[in-house]
Amino acid sequence: MPIIQFTKINGGIIEKARWEVDTLENLREGHWVQFSFNIKEDPNLISYVSKRSNIDCVVEKTDKGQYSIVLTGVIKTFRHMVDASKLESMVTVIPVNRAIENVLLYILDKDQCDPKFIALLRQTN
Repeated sequence: MPIIQFTKINGGIIEKARWEVDTLENLREGHWVQFSFNIKEDPNLISYVSKRSNIDCVVEKTDKGQYSIVLTGVIKTFRHMVDASKLESMVTVIPVNRAIENVLLYILDKDQCDPKFIALLRQTN
């Protein structure tokens, strides 16, 4: 199965940001892609993302009253591994800015998240 792997802007792997997908068809280096994450209600994060005035990071309320955050990344590289019986492909995606990187880390693994960002979220409300 093809894999999508998010990395930090500096190239470091984000451990919990790896997904197997059905296909990588129609994706090319440099394409911008959006990822949607369902989140539990987190007033600080929702407030922070809602105040961002660009489309790279948006919060949406679903019809079930839950929240979803949509983050934008850009396809950096394609990597292919060929062994005797199959071809494995992986796409590396980087966040388009540091704010998205911090939000992604906060959603997936608060332990990896920058403590300064967590402090900023607490000040948002």
